[in-house]
Amino acid sequence: MAATTPVIYAVSNVILRSARTSDPVNVAAIDPGSYQQVAPVTDLQFTSGDAAGELGSLEKDPTAVLVSEEMAAFLKAEVGDTLYALLVRATNAQTEVKLHITGTYERLPGFPEGADAVMSIAEHTAAVPSKSPDFFLARPPAATTPPCSARSPRCAKAPAASTTSRSTPA
Repeated sequence: MAATTPVIYAVSNVILRSARTSDPVNVAAIDPGSYQQVAPVTDLQFTSGDAAGELGSLEKDPTAVLVSEEMAAFLKAEVGDTLYALLVRATNAQTEVKLHITGTYERLPGFPEGADAVMSIAEHTAAVPSKSPDFFLARPPAATTPPCSARSPRCAKAPAASTTSRSTPA
């Protein structure tokens, strides 16, 4: 069975506001536990800690948010700072939540247009109960192909090519 994880995400779906500025951004709301099982996340992607610790902060603290290095620089914000996120903006359900930065990253897999920030899907759903996942990320099951045996037609080697040579009379 394939592993899956729900994601709330759209381009410019949230306005993030720091103490200095604000901008429409791409925010991904994920389930941190299942995201780690599905996405090929490594410690090298995180600039403020290791992958398990940074994603774990989203599980332990509902107001945690991870922010890309680029977005943190634009917002002039750093780990520990407060951000305000206007969720599902430009809809009747829009609402603002208070978050705090617990980590930074370079780029995370699963978001071709990039995710400027990542928050817990549980916190997003608590703030906007009517919003359902936009898509699911999935990892296919591990290959279960049996090992080859010489008698298996699937693994039989193709016959070696034969060549003949002729000499031509001079």
